[in-house]
Amino acid sequence: MTLTYWLAPTLTTYGQLPLFLTIPMLVLLAAYLALYPALFAWLLAKLKPGPWGVFILTPVLWTALEWCRAWMLSGFPWALLGYSQYQQLWLIQIADLCGVYGVSFLVAATNGTSVLILCAISKGRINGARISPSMLWKAVLVLTLFIGGTYYYGYQRLQTIEVVTTKADKKRIAAIQGNISQDLKWEPQHLRAAFDTYLRLSEEAVDAALVVWPETALPYYFPYDAVAVNYLKTEITRINTDFLVGAPTAIEKEKDQFQYQNSAYLILTDQTVTGSYHKAHLVPFGEYVPFKKWLPFLGNIVAQVGDFIPGGKGITLPWRDHHIGMLICFELIFPDLTRAQVQNGADLLVNITNDAWYGRTSAPHQHFSFARFRAVESRRSLVRAANTGISGFVDPAGRASGATPIFEEAVTSRPVAFLSINTFYTAHGDWLPVVCAGIVPLFCVGRYYRNRKSEPLAPCIK
Repeated sequence: MTLTYWLAPTLTTYGQLPLFLTIPMLVLLAAYLALYPALFAWLLAKLKPGPWGVFILTPVLWTALEWCRAWMLSGFPWALLGYSQYQQLWLIQIADLCGVYGVSFLVAATNGTSVLILCAISKGRINGARISPSMLWKAVLVLTLFIGGTYYYGYQRLQTIEVVTTKADKKRIAAIQGNISQDLKWEPQHLRAAFDTYLRLSEEAVDAALVVWPETALPYYFPYDAVAVNYLKTEITRINTDFLVGAPTAIEKEKDQFQYQNSAYLILTDQTVTGSYHKAHLVPFGEYVPFKKWLPFLGNIVAQVGDFIPGGKGITLPWRDHHIGMLICFELIFPDLTRAQVQNGADLLVNITNDAWYGRTSAPHQHFSFARFRAVESRRSLVRAANTGISGFVDPAGRASGATPIFEEAVTSRPVAFLSINTFYTAHGDWLPVVCAGIVPLFCVGRYYRNRKSEPLAPCIK
């Protein structure tokens, strides 16, 4: 609950829900997320592994359950265990092999070994089995080799990526942070002011080859509000810089019947729209109502809930000689979306978001820290533009730079490297948690047959 407490003020402030409803909703989310560590503890107790079983099963089971959380009920892989190490550059380099789950595996293995050490010191037992000095030293040695190998790999990869990045093609990109208040953003009398704020800040992006606006920064529907869209194109020509703009899409299917999408548009200085990306993974109860057909009353629970439709997965935006992989808002926390875009030719990642919903909580800081892993997993530079922050840049080694303070107008720009490296993780995805998920049933089957063998034979009655 301490990692997702921001849900309560978000729903109270912007969902216009009373506190007596937001608190139970927060508790409900926390209870759902708690099911996974609860299942972890229950299975460990039920399987009754010995010392070696604890050493192996702890990281395996934890990693498998984290992976399940990433896709169950549309997925919510927020604040996975591996993300806790985002500042340890040497450690997170293994993400280009096994993703953030590899870091989670290593952290869980360290904790499991620590339990064995504490039990040995206190002369305790693991499910009745004594921890022998020989077993303990072997476990510590294996963990040390894992950590040492991770450090060596990380050190080598940091050196290699530094050389590759230095030689790579670079272009200066600017991220614009308009700091538009969420409660005023869509008020009719404030639309033009928000528009002008972003245009004014964009003029400060001197020498930028591309200017990036955050999610729904354009407070008009593209292409339906033709006057506003044409004005934007005229200003882009005047500023003489290519723009990547977050904007809602409205397409009239029938008279007064519209289809909405959360989108990003790439517009060149000659006013050509070279591509569009429509958010593929929508936020439940934020951008759409799950099971709306069967539970129509759910749409009335939260005010301002959207009615968007998803776009295609892996769509990239062609920009000059490059391709941009887009991640809108919390799509950043789904590695499979990044993989799909990189596999489709993206040599740069851009995350546009509107973290104003989170207020001055830790959520914007958490959200930005996840970006480091997407950059390392794919070995791509990542540009992030957020309405109220944090905006900034992440290089292919996971180093963050140009980070802006929250709730301030800001323009941040950097020369950004374009890489086309194909990583093992990009090619093979979440192979590690899949393997872990396959190992768990083997433990269960093994425990079942051990229990069968230990059961006393029934007496023979004649």
